[in-house]
Amino acid sequence: MAPQRNYSYLYFWAVCAMVWAPNLCGRPPDIVANPDFISTGFSWTSEGAPTARVGDVITWERLSLGGLLEAANEARYNQGFFPNHHWRGIALLDWRLFAISVPFYAISLHGGMKHESAHPTMGIREHSENAHEMVFDDTYRRMILNSFNAKAHTQSRIAGMIVSGEFAYHLFFLSKNTPELEGATLVTGNGFTLGTEFEKTFRDGISGFISLHDRIILRSGVSDANFVYRGNGAEMTKSSVEYSVMNASHTLVVKTGLVYDWIPARRSASLYGKWLLGNPYGFADSREKRRQWAFGFELFQLQKR
Repeated sequence: MAPQRNYSYLYFWAVCAMVWAPNLCGRPPDIVANPDFISTGFSWTSEGAPTARVGDVITWERLSLGGLLEAANEARYNQGFFPNHHWRGIALLDWRLFAISVPFYAISLHGGMKHESAHPTMGIREHSENAHEMVFDDTYRRMILNSFNAKAHTQSRIAGMIVSGEFAYHLFFLSKNTPELEGATLVTGNGFTLGTEFEKTFRDGISGFISLHDRIILRSGVSDANFVYRGNGAEMTKSSVEYSVMNASHTLVVKTGLVYDWIPARRSASLYGKWLLGNPYGFADSREKRRQWAFGFELFQLQKR
């Protein structure tokens, strides 16, 4: 347990350093519905559980470095003085390979790397009769995704709106998105993300947006023989099985809200609502599917438009 907690502290201090570092050149283009969108803020889900995050990006010419630390609670678990919750950390490197801009249209190609991992706090355990919730048992578990990324991002102006689109391929290595599977085996895998966004300016510095983001992780051909919980209630069992280390998952997020651009500080503030369908990001059983609303507030670096 102690080494994993030390990693969480390293994430915290690395992200804090980025938050207070000078804003050199703004952030690379991104889709705000992406759950990995680097920002600082707070949200509250339809399940009645809070999530807090701190993150920022710094950029030198074509190179961008970003970090995010997120703490999420779970309404299904203990909400007392020591609630069950989990940490999610992200470290991001983005290199703009190519960019071209003409009136009303721009496209850029990016390469980079990303590390994402999530860990439970091992708080007060409460009995559950749902196999998906047994990721919070007495066994230390984690989710880890390391990837090489290739991304194309487009932006155009249509009928007074800014319309953005994005497609990315992710080559995962030393990864595991199945915290329900005991053990530390890490494998390679493949995934894709795509998104689109519509933004309309209402007055100087104030705009509205609707954003969609979709992530697909493909099932790997590598399995590990280890223990997994299955079933619910009296039928729940824990048995050793051959289980894919990288399980197939699909997550769709729709996000909409208002953004205020504070130009002198090169910062944006957003009030938003979002809807998630599928496997939630972070520390969650890869077999679990949710329909979840959330409302929140976030601050982030002004994006180039």
